[in-house]
Amino acid sequence: MKNDAKKSLLGMIGLCRRSGGVICGSDLVCTDLGTKRPPALVLVSEHASSATVDRITRKCFHYGVKCLVLPIDTDELGHAVGKLSMIAAIAIKNDAFSKRIEELANELN
Repeated sequence: MKNDAKKSLLGMIGLCRRSGGVICGSDLVCTDLGTKRPPALVLVSEHASSATVDRITRKCFHYGVKCLVLPIDTDELGHAVGKLSMIAAIAIKNDAFSKRIEELANELN
């Protein structure tokens, strides 16, 4: 069951990326949080460094953006968005995708 939820979540993230609604990388996510139209949801890998997780969760709290720390490896998150490198955090810009991704993340946890 958990593998199915993880597979669905990663697939939905990939679909959102193909639609152009994902910002990849912790630095870009932090920069986007301060814009006029901040992301609807931020996802952080629990395997990211503790400093990265802390920095992103604090910025999300400051800007009022929902942030989820997921039990997903940085390699898996990178692969889901079509990157060969490890990705510690992504921001979801689309409201509809963010709601569905949040539902799938709750199933995973």
